[in-house]
Amino acid sequence: MFAYLFSFQGRSGRFSFFFFFILWALLVFGLALGSILMGVVSPAFTEMAAIAVVLTMFVSSLAITVRRLHDLDLTGWVLAFIYFLWFSGLAVLFYGPTYLGPDMQHVIYATAISTQVFVSVFYMMLLIWPAKDDFNRF
Repeated sequence: MFAYLFSFQGRSGRFSFFFFFILWALLVFGLALGSILMGVVSPAFTEMAAIAVVLTMFVSSLAITVRRLHDLDLTGWVLAFIYFLWFSGLAVLFYGPTYLGPDMQHVIYATAISTQVFVSVFYMMLLIWPAKDDFNRF
């Protein structure tokens, strides 16, 4: 089971992709609730546990997304391009207004928000696109 979570080889269908992200959301909710409840007792332990869980879930979400892309007969490097767009949008959002001036703020915010929307729509499309049934390179 754990080898499957961290494997970048093979294919994953729509159901496993959807099920993984539902479980991921429930785990993050549980971690947040546990952090609130246990934060009073031991903040250092709660922070360490949160960092471990978030890193583990990040790597496993990369793996299942790459396998979903393989199911669509796309390379995993598409995900690198998507994350590049996402981080570019965040960088423009946080650092753009400081060096470009106040008259460009609306353009900066529109660019940042459009990249975030594009990435969100991309992930939603991964849930909708059917798998490629015939020969697959991956």
